[in-house]
Amino acid sequence: MIITMNLKENKQKSLKIQQDGDNPDVDQIENQMKVGMEKIRLNYIIPIKDGEHRLHNSWTFWYLKFGPNFDWEHSQIDVATFSTVESFWGVFDRVIPLTETHHGCNYSLFKYGIRPIWEDPLNRNGGRFVFTINKDMSGEYKNHAMELWTEFCMLIVGYQNSMICERICGLVGGNRNNQIKIAIWIDHYQPRQNVYDIGLFLKQLVGYEKSVHFEMHNMEMVKQQQQQQSNERHYSFDI
Repeated sequence: MIITMNLKENKQKSLKIQQDGDNPDVDQIENQMKVGMEKIRLNYIIPIKDGEHRLHNSWTFWYLKFGPNFDWEHSQIDVATFSTVESFWGVFDRVIPLTETHHGCNYSLFKYGIRPIWEDPLNRNGGRFVFTINKDMSGEYKNHAMELWTEFCMLIVGYQNSMICERICGLVGGNRNNQIKIAIWIDHYQPRQNVYDIGLFLKQLVGYEKSVHFEMHNMEMVKQQQQQQSNERHYSFDI
């Protein structure tokens, strides 16, 4: 059975399965995450068990932390790949919340086979919608940021809108000193109207009131467009 519905409807069932001990593979992830995400290198594909609810795609959860000898490609940690509702919630509910990670950390959730770097062939001609949540002294930003992160994860994994989800490669959440950034990556920066419509849908989905910025990944292509003095600037705009 392929899941194309809101994953909220399946969360309690999947959590009960985990609590009953029928998913020991996910428990392996939890045990290792207790020592801190930056110490993990699992590269683990969670097996599909009888009775679980299949997702439309398989997804890989990645972790990145800036530090000495940092490199965008080789510093990415492949944590786990899942293909069912149960294993999605098993991973999602066991990782440290995005808002509680170290500053300079990224979480990424991408379709299996796509790395969370723009140089990946399936990302190279694409771009990203950037949502930002500014931090405040009260800590209220944490709830807002986690609501956005959770909604976007459920959207893409649950395949809630097939036309839009087909174009989404993944999303990246980053904890920075002054803000939380969430970027949704799509496969191509054109056609512009379609890209704009995707951004508008995402914005309305979570009730985001600020402008959403879209930008291409490949800045070399941007430079070429600038040199050609294109009449249409497809590579960067606000929604």
